[in-house]
Formats: sequence, C-alpha cells, structure tokens
Amino acid sequence: MDLATIKEIADMKAEIGSLYSQIADRLSGAVTRAKGAAIEQFKKHFKNGGFAIQEAPHQLGAVYQHMEFLLTIDEKAAAGSHCSFTLTPPAALREPNLVIHMLLKDSRSVPNYVDTGDADLVREAARELQAVRAALDGPAPEFSFVIVQRKTTGSLPSLLARADQPTFASFGEFLGSVYPQ
Repeated sequence: MDLATIKEIADMKAEIGSLYSQIADRLSGAVTRAKGAAIEQFKKHFKNGGFAIQEAPHQLGAVYQHMEFLLTIDEKAAAGSHCSFTLTPPAALREPNLVIHMLLKDSRSVPNYVDTGDADLVREAARELQAVRAALDGPAPEFSFVIVQRKTTGSLPSLLARADQPTFASFGEFLGSVYPQ
C-alpha cells in the first residue's frame, strides 16, 4: 500500500472519530431532554390529579394525604437503556414497583458499523464515513419507555422491546395508562 493511500485512510478515520464524538454529544443532549421531559410529565400528571410534588436529587414524590408515589431516576441503567425510572406506588395499594427503561426508538440513530471483511480499506473507511455522516444528518434520537419485568432468578432483564412488554411513546402516556386521571 502506498503512503498516499495510508494518509487517505488515516484522514477518513480521523474525520470518523470526530463525527462519532458529535453523535455522542447529540445523543447525550437528547437523553437529557427526554429525561427532563419524563420528569415534567410525572409532575404534570400527578399535579393534575391533585397530588403535591416533592423533589429530591434523583427522586420525585407525588403525595396526597398519606398516599405517596415515588419516582426514582437511575441514570446508570442497564445496557441498552439510557435511563431507568422506578415507580413505587403507595404501600397501601399493595402493587408492585414498576421499572421503566428509556430506550432508543430506532437503533439506526447511532450507526453500528460492521466490518464486512472487505480487503479494500479505503472503501471500508469511505462506507463508514458515509454511514456516520448520514446518522449525524438524520433525525434526532427519539426514545420510548418500556416496562421491564424483573425476573426472580436474578438475571438481567432483556432490554429489547418485545411484544409482551408494554411500550409507550412518552412517560406521560405510560402514567396515563397505569394511573389514569
């Protein structure tokens, strides 16, 4: 391989690295906005229901007399999830806690380049660069909220949206489904 080709590959790889950094920043911003929207939807849902809202770091409470719903926010959620929320209903209701994960609606929002084994390194780098540019120019990442059932065996829950796991377009939609006004 000649030096000009090596430099061409190195230049494309450098640009790819820079673009991946931009994609990561874009995703981080989208996660922050979606998490903030979920928190605001929790507040609005329970305020509209006549509950008082209490806030603490990584936790919100919705209180009506002695009934308190507690929302715990975990930003270090399991793999595949960008944030998880645990909704603890009042103990008097004897209902289980609900764990809701915030997942990307479309995994194509962040490219996942797979080496095809092509011997032409210039073409591989060009395809990866094209995929990364397309992802950056594409729509902003969007999230859905999935109720994840914890298994009693202690194994990690599957975070892929499945037909048997209720999935919601927004946290407000989830709340309206589980605790309607």
